[in-house]
Amino acid sequence: MRCPFCQSRDTLVVDSRAPQGGTVIRRRRRCENCGKRFTTFERACLEMPQIVKKDGAREDYRREKLKSSMALALRKRPVSPENIDESLDTIERAVVMTGEREIASECLGNLVVAALKALDTIAYIRFASVYFNINDPHAFAVMIQEITASEPASFSEEDAAAIIAQHIKLRKERTDLPVKAEKDK
Repeated sequence: MRCPFCQSRDTLVVDSRAPQGGTVIRRRRRCENCGKRFTTFERACLEMPQIVKKDGAREDYRREKLKSSMALALRKRPVSPENIDESLDTIERAVVMTGEREIASECLGNLVVAALKALDTIAYIRFASVYFNINDPHAFAVMIQEITASEPASFSEEDAAAIIAQHIKLRKERTDLPVKAEKDK
């Protein structure tokens, strides 16, 4: 691992830890050349499905794009970057476990909504108001009342898998609709 400060290849691992989820290894390193310390993270490379947009366009999954969307909603909120990464890891594991080659952007958006609802209520409201295109003040007030009246949310791999399964089922139902035969003239 190169030192990000002096580009030297001589770095030592000072400490290694696996945070709660165990899907990432956090390593503290020290450069032998300049003596500065830095942190690296190791994560398994998983083949993520392509994202299918509403208009049918396909694009590669980009963790950073999802992370920046969540970070925007969580701006100036008391949520650690580690908690964001854990939520992203949960989303990614659930998506990979489906075995699907493609996933609808709507499904991914619903996973983010569920993750934010568990992380921070204000971030959830920020994201959901844009994601669900809430323009009416009354609808916005109803959304706030619903979230404050409900139990604290959780977001686990099981929750993510249930959201994905629901989207896959809906997609299958849409494609299995019988086509009406045209009447002969």
